[in-house]
Amino acid sequence: MQTIPRLGYPMPAAAEQQLREGRIVEAIRIVQAAQNVRFREAKQLIETFIAGDPLLRRIWEARRDRARQRLRPWFRWTGAAVGAISAYILLRQFH
Repeated sequence: MQTIPRLGYPMPAAAEQQLREGRIVEAIRIVQAAQNVRFREAKQLIETFIAGDPLLRRIWEARRDRARQRLRPWFRWTGAAVGAISAYILLRQFH
């Protein structure tokens, strides 16, 4: 059981395992129950723990980057659709 850097709280092994499996919400709930804190405070503890563990930090940075890559095309298409609809509405008003 590692401790959360800069805070000294013990990180439950189950929470650490959940983090390594990609289940951050479950890890937050485990810390919340173990430390008897609110969800937001447990989330901050988890984020601090991730920031202090190089392996977990790399895992979560990679997950974040993959999520961003999947969303980029969606944002492009949404932006193009909004632009096309706006142009259509403007052209109809002046025609």
